[in-house]
Amino acid sequence: MSSNSTSSSESRLLSSVEILKRKRLNGGTGRDLEDERHSKSRSPTFSPESKTKNRNNLDNMSESALSNEHRVVNSELKVVKEEVNDSKQEEITRKQDYRIARSKLKRKEYESEMLEERLNRIKAEKANIQLEKRVENLENQMKVKENRITKVTQDHANLLKEKTTFEEQNAKRIATLENDHKKKLDLIKVDHATQIAQKDKIIQDRDKTINNLQKTKSSFENANHSYKEALVACESTIRVALKIKSP
Repeated sequence: MSSNSTSSSESRLLSSVEILKRKRLNGGTGRDLEDERHSKSRSPTFSPESKTKNRNNLDNMSESALSNEHRVVNSELKVVKEEVNDSKQEEITRKQDYRIARSKLKRKEYESEMLEERLNRIKAEKANIQLEKRVENLENQMKVKENRITKVTQDHANLLKEKTTFEEQNAKRIATLENDHKKKLDLIKVDHATQIAQKDKIIQDRDKTINNLQKTKSSFENANHSYKEALVACESTIRVALKIKSP
């Protein structure tokens, strides 16, 4: 029983010393080496069951076994104390690393915010430039349209002037034509009236002539009738005279 305890204590001592040497040779107090130590040489004295079992074992150990166990536990205590110091140093280092990392994180966050702000300003500037280009393009289009509107308005005004001038000239022409037509119509009316008056006078003269001729005819007819009667009377007188002369 004592030989088993001695060999177990020696194995734990060798394991702890070996891990400590490896950790020091690697130049750090990393969590991996600590986990390795706990996984390979986890001492049973750290649990309540192991403490009770160790007490029972200590009661049953001889003096030599107790000496060996004392030596093993003393070695483990030194190793654990060194590990405690290393853990404290590691904690200090980790706190310093945390502060450095925290400061670096804040600096990086600040740099990120500054870069994001710069990126947003660049985006805003690009958008502003594009907007200014669009505004300039729209202004140019508006100028072109305004020039076209001005030209169309001027052309419309010129057409209105031409229309007004044409209407005035047309009104003058119409008034002149109407005046000329009226004058010609008046002349034609006067001429027609003169011709009608002349024709009426001719007709009246002809009517008078016809009346005179009819009167002359009637006179001639009356005279002819008188001549015929006188001729008949003469013929009768001549016959009477001839009868008287004959025997």
